[in-house]
Amino acid sequence: AVARCSFVLPAPIMCLYDGLLPRALSIFELPSLRSGQRGIVIGMGGGCDVLGALAFAQAWEARSPGATVLFANCVSPRPMPSHEQLAPHLWRCPPNVVPLAAGDGCYGSTRLEQSLPRGAEGSPFLLVVPEDGKGPSSVEEVTRANTGAITSSLARLCAPLEPPSSPPQPASLSPPWDASLGASTRSSQSTSEETR
Repeated sequence: AVARCSFVLPAPIMCLYDGLLPRALSIFELPSLRSGQRGIVIGMGGGCDVLGALAFAQAWEARSPGATVLFANCVSPRPMPSHEQLAPHLWRCPPNVVPLAAGDGCYGSTRLEQSLPRGAEGSPFLLVVPEDGKGPSSVEEVTRANTGAITSSLARLCAPLEPPSSPPQPASLSPPWDASLGASTRSSQSTSEETR
């Protein structure tokens, strides 16, 4: 959460709360990308980090006309039968946005990513981090495996990608998880997804 500090600091410095201690941070400004340059924003913790990656990528792209700003999320290994594999640890979500509905279980799936508007080159991308550190591997082995997976995925994203197999839906200003969607809409989407 962002909050104004209760002690005197030169304006307009803000404080971000890290645990219980406020830490003064200097004002951050997004770097501008020139037309034709590429950038990527990655949610590194999995889960809802993709929401922050989307917002940050949209803000960065708005400041950088003509640039390509991708967004992605890191996830643990999981089944992704309807996704497009671009490299050993890099996947792209299917082009069709699948809105979330009340009661959707998202843990351990890519439902959050699939519910977001598609960005540049079919974003969001999924970077599969192979090691969770809970097995017998040493810290060095886990670090080596995960660094290799992310590095090879980023290398693949350096060059422009072919468009997804079908055109992505245009980004909507309304959230893709609009609560006004009826249960029948969600169940028909689930059924069609399961039959693929």
